[in-house]
Amino acid sequence: MKRKLIDKLIEWKDKGKDSRLKPVLITGSRGVGKTYLSFDFGKSFFKDIIYINFERDSKLAALFHEKDPDGILDNISEYFQKPVSKDTTILILDEIGICDHAIQFIVQLKDRKVPVNIIATSSKPLEYIEYGQELKKCVEQLILYPFDFEEYLWATGYEWYSDIIREHYISNKKIPDIVHKELLDIFEQYLIVGGMPRAINEYINTEAFINISEQHNSILEGFYSDAENLMNENLHIKVKNIFATMDMQISKKNKKFQYKLIRKGATKNLYMDGIDFMNASNMTIKVQKIDSDQFKLYLCDVGLQLSMIKKGSIKTDQLEARKGLIENYIAQNLISGHREIYFWESNAQAKIDFIIKDCLNVMPIEVSTDNNTRSKSLSIIKNTYDIQKSIKISTNNFDLKNNIKYVPLYAVFCINENI
Repeated sequence: MKRKLIDKLIEWKDKGKDSRLKPVLITGSRGVGKTYLSFDFGKSFFKDIIYINFERDSKLAALFHEKDPDGILDNISEYFQKPVSKDTTILILDEIGICDHAIQFIVQLKDRKVPVNIIATSSKPLEYIEYGQELKKCVEQLILYPFDFEEYLWATGYEWYSDIIREHYISNKKIPDIVHKELLDIFEQYLIVGGMPRAINEYINTEAFINISEQHNSILEGFYSDAENLMNENLHIKVKNIFATMDMQISKKNKKFQYKLIRKGATKNLYMDGIDFMNASNMTIKVQKIDSDQFKLYLCDVGLQLSMIKKGSIKTDQLEARKGLIENYIAQNLISGHREIYFWESNAQAKIDFIIKDCLNVMPIEVSTDNNTRSKSLSIIKNTYDIQKSIKISTNNFDLKNNIKYVPLYAVFCINENI
């Protein structure tokens, strides 16, 4: 399962001639594939892999009780009966946030010659780890997100389609109808399976959706478990209560997050720390309204979100639920490009589902869940802010009219590369 982030790891490795190369820290939600990516990279580029999982084998934390980093590396080499070499060895420290001594080991390596290549992973956000801020200064941090749609194509044997999609995204020429329809079918698969490796593996192995929700529910249980492991029991309860509303939040007509769905009397002051934890853990994606403290909250993975809707006890509006799922899919694929995402409203006259920005451009993105792409919202925002270009996402084929770029749902990943 090829991941785009491996290119960043290769760049990091190629800087390895610098003896003061920082260790890498891969963060991301539980179940997103941090361990697999680390192993895949290690097997591809190093002779020896030394793997320590602090969550599964807590006794290995004792290897890090030495005060001197060299003594710690000697302990590791002796225990695993493998040499610790800059040229041939990679040390993988899985779920490092659990082991304070391992964090201190990384911190002590700062400004020293590092005799081994180190990748650490953490599902727990640095803000909630003791010495986490010190660790942040001593590592090169990379965030791993669920598979975007292009990575899903690679994993499921449709890799040739990614080049076709990218080519037509750039040219704005329509893809042949037979290919367009097949890609929309694969997109519908992705809405069900999502981008979590465990669910994708299940679908590849069985070629069926029957056990997908079971895989998703297991991942969600891992999220709940992470919240339970917080020292602050009050925060754990808040996170659990927020999760319980996620199916309702995106299935209603107004997709903005509403505290009243948590319970009567719930407010921002009471629950924002729970939302902050969920975002910091990459369990959720927060999309802020421009010039407002209002926001939308999506799950990190559309497949997880669909399974949560199916499991929910509240009857949902199917059309609104689908629109919410498609917005969730788009947010998930945009955030994987490390972009800041917003939405915009104009006194109830116009609504733009997503705004993305870089140093040069602001790009409004309007989403249609059917073939009807007529809307005044893009015209209003373009006239209000003198924006020249915009994007409409729908089930329709590629096109370009009046500086509006029409993008099919399956091509959202291309937006990250070309705005």
